Amino acid sequence: MTFHKRLEPGKQRKNKKKIYGFDIETDMNDKNTFICASVYGDDYQKRLKNKQECIDEFKHARYRNSIIAATNLGFDFFGTFMGTPEIQQFNLLFRGSFLLYARTWLDGSSQFFRKSLTSQKAHGTMTFLDTLNYAHMSVEQMGEVLKIPKIDIGDKIGTVPQNDAEWDAMFEYNMQDARISQQFMKFLYAAFEELGATPKLTIASTSMSLFRNVYLDGTYYLQNTEDIIEIMQGYYGGRTETFKRGIIRERYYYDINSAYPHAMTKPLPDPNTHRVTHKNVLDYIMNYEGMSEVKIICPENLPIPYLPFKYDGLLLFPTGNFSGWYTHFELRKALSMGYIITEVLKTHYYLKTCVPLKKYAQDIYERRKTRKNTPMGMVDKLMLNSLYGKFGQRFTDREDYQPISKYAPKDLEELDDFEIIGDFIKSKKDTQPSCFCIPIWAAYITAYTRDQWFGFATQCDPDYGDTDSIITSKEMSTSDELGDFKLEMKIKEGLIVRNKMYALIDSENKEHVKIKGIMKRVKAIPGGKTGKMTYKMFSQLEFNNVLYYDKFMKFKEANRRGFKVNEVIEIAKELDLDDAKRQWPGSFSFNELQKSRPLHLIDGIPEAKIKEIMLKIRYENERRVEKEMKEYIKSERFDKGAVGCDISDEEFIKNEQWFDRHGY
Repeated sequence: MTFHKRLEPGKQRKNKKKIYGFDIETDMNDKNTFICASVYGDDYQKRLKNKQECIDEFKHARYRNSIIAATNLGFDFFGTFMGTPEIQQFNLLFRGSFLLYARTWLDGSSQFFRKSLTSQKAHGTMTFLDTLNYAHMSVEQMGEVLKIPKIDIGDKIGTVPQNDAEWDAMFEYNMQDARISQQFMKFLYAAFEELGATPKLTIASTSMSLFRNVYLDGTYYLQNTEDIIEIMQGYYGGRTETFKRGIIRERYYYDINSAYPHAMTKPLPDPNTHRVTHKNVLDYIMNYEGMSEVKIICPENLPIPYLPFKYDGLLLFPTGNFSGWYTHFELRKALSMGYIITEVLKTHYYLKTCVPLKKYAQDIYERRKTRKNTPMGMVDKLMLNSLYGKFGQRFTDREDYQPISKYAPKDLEELDDFEIIGDFIKSKKDTQPSCFCIPIWAAYITAYTRDQWFGFATQCDPDYGDTDSIITSKEMSTSDELGDFKLEMKIKEGLIVRNKMYALIDSENKEHVKIKGIMKRVKAIPGGKTGKMTYKMFSQLEFNNVLYYDKFMKFKEANRRGFKVNEVIEIAKELDLDDAKRQWPGSFSFNELQKSRPLHLIDGIPEAKIKEIMLKIRYENERRVEKEMKEYIKSERFDKGAVGCDISDEEFIKNEQWFDRHGY
């Protein structure tokens, strides 16, 4: 009998573990080494004045079956345990460079255990968790939500206290941060449970539990892994494009009300009715929902093309001819706009559709409207925006870091790709898709969202667009209904460079500066004073595009580059002012507003790139011919006496080649 993974309703399990808050302070003058730490529980608080005392504290039996909440967990955990034998007894889980959790087992005998000894009932887990797994908020912001103010100790942060008064101030500051982390985690868990969710490791997995516990009313069977991997290729992200760059004035910045939740209310392919065909026909695209791999042509006269295409790490929206996997919803819309499908290579189609996510999205959105600007309204927003991505969760080629103690020699033999880095092993592995891995749903939701954005964009001649937002000179109608436009701000003046790189001044003279990949606080010169990036500083990037900022070395990068974890180094970042996703008429300038046009592809390669390649080939051929000619002239085969006195050796050979080509 074959058993298939399936997505089915679940049951709520409430958290029974104790929650403590944890925070450390470090010495900025000594590569951010440990100064002190605080642990905050409802009925227990502890000040810890050195690293070993802190480690020994967590070996106490009180922490069995507990959650240790920290904000920016990688900083606090590695700042405490890195370089110690105890770190070898933790299981670690990363998402990118962020540490999601660190888990060990306790038995009350002053030891950590990597695995639970099931024969000893006294064992229980201790799990360090990051509040950032649920909400990307600083300690100060969380304190504002909880009405627990963060304490300010001025310039004493990052320095070792010199007397008892300074130690008291440092611990008061540190304990308050630990308290905020603990109270915020408790608030979140209580809020999740009030909604009907089971608190999980991240906000996305928690939202999935809410969907399964409260809203899922059927069972959906997963497709085989090979089909899932194919469909993953048609799961594209949000649309981010710069249509005009330079200086703008008197503009409107609009957002779509909960764009992804709105898309979740629409029909989705029913996984239980999945079929596959290799027929080169349009019938399945026109009559069923699904996904097909096609060769397609986009007409050159479209100022805003519709279909996405991945090239060299960028998500483009080009004209020309290319191939890819696309939802049938997108392909039908593209055909109505003049796209031509030249060949259908393979089709996944579904006999029926379903609307499994509609009630989830509508209920939470309506509930959020009644408690907007409240702590519970914040939780509603988190749950609304976090569910859809779980259906497209990646499970192949996942990077993993674990302490060496996790692996026996025979385990290493089973790893296809691993590297020993210090006391850790870095590996890549494929896992099996989870029971909720239904990427056709994630692909349709993002396709619906891009389509809705496209509908607005074609009405308003956009300057800039990013997933669910548009900057335009045209005034649009607005409402607070799901999926409609809302006015985020009126822009008095702005500077747009490229995707996720702009500076705006709104009608209230507030500045909004965004540069992806750059810290919020920067320096204009090396070793200079750190401050918030301003509109004025942004306007100087055309003349000096190098910024400096202090960066905390996280675990992975520190290990890779030979730094100490949490060490602060100054980064010099040269900003690229060019936009590679559209074609521009000339060099970038803040003094004008330039309009762009789409990139044109030839067989999936940008036309400009083909010209660049052809010029390179031509140059290399010319250099090769020149080299061969010089070698021939130096050889005995060359008749030097046949060359006249009024011509060079090279000119003589070129003339002879011309005569040969023309039959003389």
